[in-house]
Amino acid sequence: MTGGARGKVSDIVLGAGDGVVEAYVVEPRDGAARAGVLFLHWLGEHHNDRTQFLSEARELARLGVRSVLPAGRLPWVPDPIDVETDVANIELEQVRLGTALDALVAGPPTGAPVASSATTSARCTGCSWPRGARCSQPPS
Repeated sequence: MTGGARGKVSDIVLGAGDGVVEAYVVEPRDGAARAGVLFLHWLGEHHNDRTQFLSEARELARLGVRSVLPAGRLPWVPDPIDVETDVANIELEQVRLGTALDALVAGPPTGAPVASSATTSARCTGCSWPRGARCSQPPS
């Protein structure tokens, strides 16, 4: 973990197995976040990884914002293959990014690496999102 006037940065690993995701968590120095941002990086030639928005997240931390910056995999790794494989990879990426969103909602974990929250494995039948922070539909 590193710190500075603009906030503290933790380099963490979330999830387990194929659903593991590396992420930076940037939070206010005092840990009291009033808002949160999930930054998803772009595919490009310069900073096309989770560092792309790190400076913006540090600035926002100064204003009381907690940010999570996960390492994206699609469409970088693996390359598109066929419909069945691509759909499976998209669903896996949804789990990985859902784990990052859970970390944003719950706050940074103590002592990374950590296991993903249970909400990423229980899918809603109505909207297909993991239950919890993103799904408010009652269990079926």
